Amino acid sequence: MPTVTCNACNAGFDDEEQQRLHYRSEWHRYNLKRKVKLEQGLQMLTIFKSHEAETTILEDFDFYEQREKALQENRRQQQPASTDPQKLLDTKAKGPVADISDAFSKAV
Repeated sequence: MPTVTCNACNAGFDDEEQQRLHYRSEWHRYNLKRKVKLEQGLQMLTIFKSHEAETTILEDFDFYEQREKALQENRRQQQPASTDPQKLLDTKAKGPVADISDAFSKAV
């Protein structure tokens, strides 16, 4: 009959020396890690089960869908109204870049 045990591994030992050797083994380390992960996982499941959601998942999806539509509408409104390529070039070709381009074209 074992006199000392390891609760993590459910193992029994005849003396403390065998128990100390067991504590140094990879098998014991593996079981400790597995037990810790299991306990943390069970704790997370308990939290999820006890949490009362204020909205359903369908309501959440609806919220994000409406938000995405609003963002797309804002982007559409921020784009230049004109789609004429020449007008787009004219509006972009102002400032220091245009000055450099003009100076380069005159030099060539």
